[in-house]
Amino acid sequence: ADAPMRSYSMANRPDEAIVELHVRHVPDGKTSTAIHRDLAVGDRVEIEGPCGSAWLRDAHDGPIIALAGGSGLAPIRSIVETALHAGMKQPICLYFGVRREEDLYLVDHFEDLAKQFPNLTFIPVLSQSAATRHRTGFVTDALAFDHHSLADARAYVAGPPGMVDAAYAVLTERGVPAANIHAD
Repeated sequence: ADAPMRSYSMANRPDEAIVELHVRHVPDGKTSTAIHRDLAVGDRVEIEGPCGSAWLRDAHDGPIIALAGGSGLAPIRSIVETALHAGMKQPICLYFGVRREEDLYLVDHFEDLAKQFPNLTFIPVLSQSAATRHRTGFVTDALAFDHHSLADARAYVAGPPGMVDAAYAVLTERGVPAANIHAD
């Protein structure tokens, strides 16, 4: 099926042979509907990339803050897992913000990774749900509450534009230089 070209972020590590994409189904979205409804195993798909500046800077040895909103978890997953599998030992805090419980995905996966890698902290945050075992509120407010100074951190952010803008504000307020904030 022909569908308009769209930009999706890769969720796999660079050393993995399979390209993994997280595609949220957008009602009436031509491309996401074609992917979710029409695409079958064995179909050929043309991809181009990768593009952008949100890739792991592995020479950095300070803390890593990773902030994902919704399907923005895809590039954040790639960055976090690449760091962990490369043996990077600094603290890595992964915040995953969604609206409701049903919007969460890969929670068990990241909770298992946090057990396997003691330097990883995984924090799901729900903005429109009160009855949950997870934190509630805006993901950027959780980040601000947890960290008073992040001057030696490097940050990776991916998600809706409003969340990315709010993350920039919190991160720079907490001392992260703009040059050390990478957004997808």
